[in-house]
Amino acid sequence: MLAMGASNNVVAHGTIMASDDPFDTIHGIPISYENVRVSIDVAIKPLAPLPFSVRDELLTVGEAVGSYVVWPKNLIILSQNEDLNKKHQSKGKKIEEVIGKMEVFYLEKFHSSKKWLEKYTAKLMVSNDTIDIHKESNIIGEDGIVNLMKSDIHEFCAMEEISTNCIVIYIRYLYGILKQNKLLDKFAFVDPNHIAYFVGSKEERARLLNKRL
Repeated sequence: MLAMGASNNVVAHGTIMASDDPFDTIHGIPISYENVRVSIDVAIKPLAPLPFSVRDELLTVGEAVGSYVVWPKNLIILSQNEDLNKKHQSKGKKIEEVIGKMEVFYLEKFHSSKKWLEKYTAKLMVSNDTIDIHKESNIIGEDGIVNLMKSDIHEFCAMEEISTNCIVIYIRYLYGILKQNKLLDKFAFVDPNHIAYFVGSKEERARLLNKRL
C-alpha cells in the first residue's frame, strides 16, 4: 500500500520494483536511497498528488495508474500495516531485502495477488462499498469516476463474466502503458457502457464507435 503524508493515509496499491543501481532514474527523476520505484496498480484516492510529479504529464495518483513512479520508502506500507522502514528492524534485516522479497512476490506469484484481492474484498469491503478510480476524458471520451463494486471484484477473481466497470479500469491501465511508451497516436478506446449490445440500437452504437475513431 502506498501512503501520502502519513502512513495511515493510503492513496493507492502498487507493485514495488527493486533496483540495485544507485543512479537509477524514472522519467528523469533520481530514485536515490530514500525512495523506490513503484507501479501504481489501483488508485484509492485518484486526485491525491504524487510525491514526485512527472513534468505536466503525471500529477495525481489517478493519472499514474499503470505507470512507474518514484515513491518514498517510509510511505510504503506492508500488508500487515507495518511501516517499511521499521519492518524486520529487530531482526537486523535491511529494507532492500524486504523490497526484494516483495518484488518476487508480485512478479513470480501473480496468483497470490488475486488471493490478496479476494481477502481484501471479503474482509474490508461491505456490499455497498466501492473503489473509486478516475477516468479522464482523453481516455474514453468523457471525464468521470468509475465505481468498482465488491461484486465486480468477486466476478473478476472468480473468472466469471466481468462488468463493464472492470473493462473500463483495464482500459485505464492500458492507456497508461501506451502513454508511457508514446503510442497513444496509434490506438483509441471507447467506453464499453456506450456500445454494449443492450444499449440503444445498432445504428446508435455504430455512431458512438465511429465518433471515437
